[in-house]
Amino acid sequence: MGWFRSAEMKYMTLVVPETQIYQIVCELGQRGVMQFSDMNKHSTAYQRTYANQVKICNGMQRIIHYFEEELEKLDIDIPSPPETEAFVREVLDRNRNNKVPPATRLNTFAEELKKNERDLRDITENYQKLVKVYNSKVELKYVLTEALKYSDSNDDELMADASAANQANDAVKFNYMTGVVDDSEHLSFQKMIFRATRGNCFVRFTPILGENKPDGSPGDPVLFADPVTDEKKEKQVFIAMFPGREIESQLRKICSAYGANIYEIPDIENTRELHEEIRVASDEIADAHHIQLYNRKQAETTAELLARNLQQWKIQVNMELGTYDTLNKLEIRDTGHAVGKGWVVAAAADDVASLVRKAGGSEGSGGGSINESPKPWPTPPTYFKTNKYTSPFQGIVNTYGVPDYQEANPAIITLITFPFSFAIMFGDVGHGLCWLIGSIYMIAAEKSLGAAKLNETVAMIYNARYMLFLMSLFAVYNGFIYNDTFALGVTYFGPSQWVNDSGTLVQDGVYPFGLDPVWKISSNEILFGNSLKMKIAVIFGVLHMVLGVFFKGANKIYFRDWNAFFNEFIPQIIFILSFFGYMVFMIFLKWCTDWVAVGSEFPGAGAPSLITTLVNIALQPGSIDNGTKLYGFDSDLQANVQVGILIVAFVCIPWMLVPKPLIENCQNQRKAHEITDHAHDDDDDEEGHQAHSCADLFIHQVIETIEYVLGCVSNTASYLRLWALSLAHMELSKTFWDLIMVNILNMDMGVGAKAILLFFAYSVFAAITAGVLLAMDFLECFLHALRLHWVEFQNKFFGATGHAFESFSYQRIIKDAFSDESE
Repeated sequence: MGWFRSAEMKYMTLVVPETQIYQIVCELGQRGVMQFSDMNKHSTAYQRTYANQVKICNGMQRIIHYFEEELEKLDIDIPSPPETEAFVREVLDRNRNNKVPPATRLNTFAEELKKNERDLRDITENYQKLVKVYNSKVELKYVLTEALKYSDSNDDELMADASAANQANDAVKFNYMTGVVDDSEHLSFQKMIFRATRGNCFVRFTPILGENKPDGSPGDPVLFADPVTDEKKEKQVFIAMFPGREIESQLRKICSAYGANIYEIPDIENTRELHEEIRVASDEIADAHHIQLYNRKQAETTAELLARNLQQWKIQVNMELGTYDTLNKLEIRDTGHAVGKGWVVAAAADDVASLVRKAGGSEGSGGGSINESPKPWPTPPTYFKTNKYTSPFQGIVNTYGVPDYQEANPAIITLITFPFSFAIMFGDVGHGLCWLIGSIYMIAAEKSLGAAKLNETVAMIYNARYMLFLMSLFAVYNGFIYNDTFALGVTYFGPSQWVNDSGTLVQDGVYPFGLDPVWKISSNEILFGNSLKMKIAVIFGVLHMVLGVFFKGANKIYFRDWNAFFNEFIPQIIFILSFFGYMVFMIFLKWCTDWVAVGSEFPGAGAPSLITTLVNIALQPGSIDNGTKLYGFDSDLQANVQVGILIVAFVCIPWMLVPKPLIENCQNQRKAHEITDHAHDDDDDEEGHQAHSCADLFIHQVIETIEYVLGCVSNTASYLRLWALSLAHMELSKTFWDLIMVNILNMDMGVGAKAILLFFAYSVFAAITAGVLLAMDFLECFLHALRLHWVEFQNKFFGATGHAFESFSYQRIIKDAFSDESE
């Protein structure tokens, strides 16, 4: 069916011996053309046949995630994953030639990963212990160094506090406690000690700094790595002096609560022993550092070996998990057969049947079989085959709602109308070129960008690169029509066709393409531009809505709903064409008429106001004056046509309202009689076929009619946002240029000074243009174009109640796995 309607689906039943089901499901996963239905909906995950295998796969996924985290900590680059299709084929070929049962092969794979995990964990745990030892030795060295400073300093503040305390009470002997606490905790730690000891403990803190700088200033803080998280922290040495043993017990509890490390050191007044302890600590630090480096080298070697196979392992684990998740949807019967049901793309049904027979052997030898299930079928899923160009547009439609099965696909029109409606609002040659260059770069470098790890926002822009290409290309095209390049008029197609004739501008011809650049310097630029852009918006809106109504008619013909076709589509298309189509006709006629010639031939005649003409069609039928005369200047042709249009439009309203519910009610009654005649005893079946009453049908149709008639008016007005956003874009760009660049150019100063100012002014102008117009306004125009397609266009025909075809496909499973990783 192409892209206009979703692919035809068949509901198939798969019957395969249990011994062959794994291989057949793998083959189907490689093809990706079957969506399995869950035949064990009422069973929990733990009650399913292959629950243990799924548990093993989940465990392997955890191990893979652990490997990725450790490789990231070690700064080991993970190679790009292999080409998915080729690698899947390689794995399946290897499994076919391997006579080992799938469950045994899975267990062997799991044991291999567990062994690698144990090896890496042993190295990691040893490293954590080594880091802890190394940190403790470094902390001890700085504690000893600070204690030595206090011992050598006779006028130190801490010693002065102690002396003052001893003078107050000679019977009190002060004890020392030394240690290290995190820099972020030291203030809270100090307050807690003061409150717990009621001020009876003197504590001094010193930040741990490296060697002094060459200029004699203090060195930078020493950073200590956390053994588990590898987070870098600053620390401070504390020395506490306190009387008695009770306070010591309190201090130890506080240190434990704050994670402070306490170090026992020799008497603070014994400088000789302190020097010896510092020397021993320095030697131990050197040894610990050497062992730590050896451990890191060993860890990196192990990690590099893991990195070589990590992506292949990840793909295999996801393949196994997807396979066993699918197997759990099948029903395993006592006869030793596995039975599954699911949707298959009709075009691939014969290939799937051949594949099942080939993988399971001939039916006569007890192999598998797949056949079309008897009807009635469940609601078929919707499947459109897309590529990297059409996928973003299908995504826009599916975000609103998935099309019903074989319903007309809005994406086939959205492919062109979406970027063009955006370009009507964003039309500017300069701004469009900026995005055009960016999109061309992404298209040219799609292989390298596709293989790179991109954040969520950049990945979203990259995936829409072809859509952005069309949007920016149409923006450049509309920019040429508007003659806007950063809101400036440029003579791209030759000089202006307006010439100065004795002080008066006279038109000497028609500008080859787009607006004449002279309009950019005219006093009525905004009035003329508004008139043009408003008419373009109305023309596009009416044509867009008419396309939507024709899509509705195509759906009614395809599904053979002749009642809706003749009594809904026909009056709707006549209604919208009679009034709004006539409005478009008047716009083109006004553009194509030489009103100077008309005025000379018919005095008093001139270009009419189209808004007044449209209002008079409804409020003053048949009333035509010189202000509304558009054609038939010497007859009543226009008046007669407009009266006829009004009559046709009014006739269409009851046509939409009355016949359809009456006919539908008669059809429902006929079906009810048939059910009564053929199923007297089947009460449930009779209840299941009860239809809406005639009153319900009329109420529904009244709502539909009012919504359509009023919607045509409101939707047409809604398309005027194309004009409003285009005006806003142009005025913003012009305002930025005038306020920043023109003011500098008009300054009376030297050339050199003006050049310097222009350099900085242009930098500001470029930054504002990029932030406001190329980013914010771009997004605003994108969202408004999205709304016009979701509401104004799609509400004319789009059901959007379908569900997407989600086949069991290894490529899709692997793509989703790596997409989740990048997010």
